[in-house]
Amino acid sequence: MIPKRLRFASVLIPACLLSFAFQVIGQQAALKADFNGNGTVDFDDFFLFADAFGARQGEARFGAKFDLSGNGTVDFDDFFLFAADFGKKPGQTGGGGTKEVTVYIADLLQDRVHILNTRDNLSAGTIQIVQPRGLAFSAGGSALYIASVDTFHAAQPDGRRDFSVPLNGAYKVAVSPDGQKAYVTKEGDPETPGTGGLAVLDLRAKKQSNFIPLPGRPSGIVLTPDGGKAYVANQTRRLIILDLAREAVKDSLLVTNAIPTRVAISPDGGRVYLNSANSDTINVVDTAINGGPEGRDRVVRTFATKTAESHLFSAILDLALSSDSSRVYASSYRLILATTPGSSEPTPTLVGELLILDVGTGKVDRILMGENAVTLGVAPDGKTAYVVFQRTVSEGLEVAVVDLETKKVVGSLPIAFDLPVDIKFRTVVR
Repeated sequence: MIPKRLRFASVLIPACLLSFAFQVIGQQAALKADFNGNGTVDFDDFFLFADAFGARQGEARFGAKFDLSGNGTVDFDDFFLFAADFGKKPGQTGGGGTKEVTVYIADLLQDRVHILNTRDNLSAGTIQIVQPRGLAFSAGGSALYIASVDTFHAAQPDGRRDFSVPLNGAYKVAVSPDGQKAYVTKEGDPETPGTGGLAVLDLRAKKQSNFIPLPGRPSGIVLTPDGGKAYVANQTRRLIILDLAREAVKDSLLVTNAIPTRVAISPDGGRVYLNSANSDTINVVDTAINGGPEGRDRVVRTFATKTAESHLFSAILDLALSSDSSRVYASSYRLILATTPGSSEPTPTLVGELLILDVGTGKVDRILMGENAVTLGVAPDGKTAYVVFQRTVSEGLEVAVVDLETKKVVGSLPIAFDLPVDIKFRTVVR
């Protein structure tokens, strides 16, 4: 005897796929399909999903939690994601499913995005696109978004375009957790007020829906986990905080000791970390504190990373967080006065490094990266970093592979790069 609700579900979902749902297959990183929160993805969750199947955003039956792919419809994309979690409890290993992680590296001057498998660091393809500057994926990795110098592109992970929107000065990208909107920083002309800001892209309507003017040169951007706020690093020594429900500026945090260009956020949204393009500092902002007119008291900690040598200049150009927020990874270069062998006089010397900052103790470990370390990305498992660097400033840029457990450079990618400017990762379960 087939239960009534199961008979109802089979009307919505073909029987061949229904049986597939009950197999214990692959394991996703998180059990998003545990809709009722009982710790197991089971038939109770399936019945809830079946009731919402076919619903679109705005309809009474639609629920954002059932739209696992974030495409605005509870459809077969969501069904397959649900099936991958069926029968699982948190922490379980899948019955044969394996994670496949690919790294995407945007090269501005080569007009392409390189795709590599992280298991062997061999090429898995390229995407031809004019001057890519920023990359982002949808929550499930089913869609790739690219900000090029004059266009925003929505694409499949293999680069096939879904649509493109003209957007002059597009820089970095963040995507809302529900996959409905993309937010793109636009540098603009520093001499022309109002040209820089944040473009809002409606991904369902496939068009730009709003533009929020911001002062100076907006650059790096992160969103809170709930998608309610955006934090934008601004080269006018500010962190701009935006209310995304109202699509308006909420606050502005003055950072007197730094020029922030990159920003990272803890998984719980409680801390925001800022680099400095003109100093050795990493600032930590408490997102829960309401500050004064400039919110200055929200900088709850500042880490100084430079060494005892005499410094002429230093900069932290990019940063990333470990999944537990206990470590900050930062690419850095310093111009110091150092005495070379055979000389008694100190001379200006460039030092590039990957910094590993222990947030709890303030201790900094250093991995030498030639004379300049620029862009970086940390793999989802936290074991490997990919760092753009120069052995000497007279040589071209390479991408080093760094083992974060041994804290050693294990090699460089077998690709000739010109100007890699962004690194992102995509994880799928097969």
